[in-house]
Amino acid sequence: MTSIHDAVLAHLEAQHLGARTDGECAITFAVDAPNGSFDVRSVTDEAAGLLVTHAIYPHFINEVDVAPLEDYLRQANLRLRVGNFELEIDPVVVRFKTSIDFAGTEPSSVMIGRSVGVAIGEMVRHMPGIASVVNGLSVDLAISSLD
Repeated sequence: MTSIHDAVLAHLEAQHLGARTDGECAITFAVDAPNGSFDVRSVTDEAAGLLVTHAIYPHFINEVDVAPLEDYLRQANLRLRVGNFELEIDPVVVRFKTSIDFAGTEPSSVMIGRSVGVAIGEMVRHMPGIASVVNGLSVDLAISSLD
């Protein structure tokens, strides 16, 4: 059976994404989007059969008022069907997370593509709203711009 790590690498190479690996479990690549660039990091746990992918919002340069950001991410999460946003406070880090349980099955390029694609798509979709809220726009206005 193909390892999850090798299947993810093969999928990313087929998509011409310049992935780099840091050993046997983590794969990282950069995404250039209309509203900025960000990293995507996929971590595999072969023993558990898991693939967890995070799209990581670019680092915040200035101090961030976390309360509106928390509210935006909470409301954004309520609208999601797949995946979720995560927020770390110190330092402030925003990630979008997807995961797949491949336990006992062959890793599928289609499923890897969907999981990675959702992480990328939701980060691209929400980058303007996150930036707007961090820069003082009301959460309600930022969320309404998603409709």
